Amino acid sequence: PPPLRITEVMYHPRLLETDAALDDDDFEFIELANISTSDAVNLEGVAFTAGVDFTFPAMSLAPGQRIVVVRNQAAFEHRYGADRLVAGQYGATLDGPKLDNAGELLRLEDAQGGLIQEFTYDDGWATQTDGEGQSLTIVDAQAELPHWNNADAWRPSYVIDGSPGIDDDVDFNRDGFVNVIDVDLLCSGQRAGDMSFDLTSDGVLDLDDLARLVQDILGTNYGDANLDRRFDSTDLLLITESGHYEDNLVGNSTWADGDWNCDGEFTTDDIVLALSTATFTTDTLALLRGVRETDLLAASAFSVERTGISTVSVT
Repeated sequence: PPPLRITEVMYHPRLLETDAALDDDDFEFIELANISTSDAVNLEGVAFTAGVDFTFPAMSLAPGQRIVVVRNQAAFEHRYGADRLVAGQYGATLDGPKLDNAGELLRLEDAQGGLIQEFTYDDGWATQTDGEGQSLTIVDAQAELPHWNNADAWRPSYVIDGSPGIDDDVDFNRDGFVNVIDVDLLCSGQRAGDMSFDLTSDGVLDLDDLARLVQDILGTNYGDANLDRRFDSTDLLLITESGHYEDNLVGNSTWADGDWNCDGEFTTDDIVLALSTATFTTDTLALLRGVRETDLLAASAFSVERTGISTVSVT
């Protein structure tokens, strides 16, 4: 069979209060990867014939590239954005096809009807994947095909809501979570010149690698000191209390202290980066506009005026 493997299954997504007009099943997805290091895979005519009903259009998958098939593309983009590679959707209506929350057979065939892969997943393999927000993620995509039927071949995704279209294996300390500790390990590793932290595989250690972790995998942005996917007043208070702003102590700052560009310092550069890329809540904007060294951010002797940015936009 072609080097095409199912690598992540979000069979029972969580539903948030902000998803009021949608159903939890709308956020289902199946991720596939080309596990070859040299050959592209022609996806035209490849089809799911059990579990869901979907036939791929004329397209190809480059070596190492990942793609997702989703139940409801509008819902998927609502949660994950529109920059993931999506082949199409298999059921966007209330009574349309959906994955079984208890587990079922998934079968993938080539354009001639030949078997590429089939296995049966089970909701008992990892309780965190059964409506609690994490997806089933394959541990070794290079394993023999029968291995996909085994519980120990799978793990819960390291990131809540999964990582469709992206490799989420950035749990650098292997504690079972991707969080601020891993961000700090990435930054310290980059400063040490460790190329294992080249997450974009472009031969350069730079902000693109941090963006892959923070934006693509954790789903947030610079300035979100507590990684709750919001840049708001809580983050400003957190960095104020840390007292690291331009404290003249070399390399002592972490992400939670305000080091958002991985240089080990909390300086104006970090604030400029956050203001130029992040999405603001209205309370954050009010604080940023009204802040003075004598009030909210006095502890870190910081003021927005020092950044040279006088206006920001709210989205």
